[in-house]
Amino acid sequence: MKIVRGLRISARQLGAHRTRTALSLLGIVIGVSSVIAMVAVGYGARQEVMDRIESMGTDLIMVTPAQIQSPGGRMQVRGTVTTLMPQDAEAILEEVPQVLTAAPWASRRMPVTFEGRSSTTNVLGVAPEVLDVLSVAPATGSFYTDRDELTAGRTAVLGPTVARALFGDEPAVGRRVLVGQVPFEVVGVLRPRGADLSGADQDDVVMIP
Repeated sequence: MKIVRGLRISARQLGAHRTRTALSLLGIVIGVSSVIAMVAVGYGARQEVMDRIESMGTDLIMVTPAQIQSPGGRMQVRGTVTTLMPQDAEAILEEVPQVLTAAPWASRRMPVTFEGRSSTTNVLGVAPEVLDVLSVAPATGSFYTDRDELTAGRTAVLGPTVARALFGDEPAVGRRVLVGQVPFEVVGVLRPRGADLSGADQDDVVMIP
């Protein structure tokens, strides 16, 4: 009975002060909506960061050659040394049991052309193990094989950005492109990976043996 009576009194008071009641309800609605929006934005930002990390490859360590200099007592690392060899990747794989796979590569910015269309992009000479290391896969076509790696076959896999720049909406697989001045047959186009954490386009790439 006390609960029913309290509800009646509350309803009577709310009805007697309709403007105040409406403003109070509006404030509650805005407050709850703001909290929900902030939680959703935070979750979305977290998910975007996680997606970018996933696209870069998880449990990944990149080893690059560099000189270490100490001008004025401060250590500086400069990437001017090119002494790493494919055998170093094999040695890491053999001597460090925690390493599951290794993919040595060399990178250079080069023009890639097709019938007058050109795109200056990152050309990676990389082993097929990169599929497992970076968690990448072809969206169309296939990746080159170990045989292409051993024979230095002139096959190429394009990132979506390069494929779109050279071919638009037309299929790229089976076409021949010039990497610098050397012809390569396109055997596949990678799935989109988007930008990395620094904002660089991971799809602006051409992979060759």
